[in-house]
Amino acid sequence: MVAAPSASAWTYSLSTGTSRPYGGWGEATIDFGNSSIEACDLGGKDGLRAVAMVSWTGMVDSPIEAQDTNGSNGYERCSGDLTFWGPETGTAYTFKACLRDGATGTPQLCSTHKGSWGYN
Repeated sequence: MVAAPSASAWTYSLSTGTSRPYGGWGEATIDFGNSSIEACDLGGKDGLRAVAMVSWTGMVDSPIEAQDTNGSNGYERCSGDLTFWGPETGTAYTFKACLRDGATGTPQLCSTHKGSWGYN
């Protein structure tokens, strides 16, 4: 599981663990400037989907999720940016990249990042 800040101070990316024996994985990106998340299903076709999830302190609803539902197609066919109303700058948040079997399956091989909104 790898966490790597992008070149921009306003985005952050996480990669999931790798599914065995297929070699599939997911990548999730959060964009603080646009208050959006995106999930990409990458690597070998494993029957799982990539999911990006974000939640924060004081959030009323469940975590916000973006799911790449069209299979492992590289970066050209990801979930697309899911925009939302983000919290106040400095609010504690949790961001996750996971693989999931179907729309409501149990998240697996997750990577998690916690930080302060807008500061990574």
